[in-house]
Amino acid sequence: MNSIAEFLIQVTNLIEAEFTLLQGRAINTAIALVMFIAAGVLCLVALLFGVWGIYLGLSLLMPRFLVAFLMAAVALIMGGGLFLWGKKKLS
Repeated sequence: MNSIAEFLIQVTNLIEAEFTLLQGRAINTAIALVMFIAAGVLCLVALLFGVWGIYLGLSLLMPRFLVAFLMAAVALIMGGGLFLWGKKKLS
């Protein structure tokens, strides 16, 4: 009877230790996911400010409607490139 009780105690200790390790890994994974999302948002903001800066610079040289058309074309090309890159990564 003692051996069964000792076995159950050892099993519960093992489960507790594994749960603690899993909980630490889950927290680290959640923190990493939040950091990736924050980095993605910051990269998007930087890209938008870059496109806006190019728009303002080119608007000094050309009429605004041509600059808007050019920036839309650049954004479509960049979006298409990202789409094709993502499609390639998924396949």
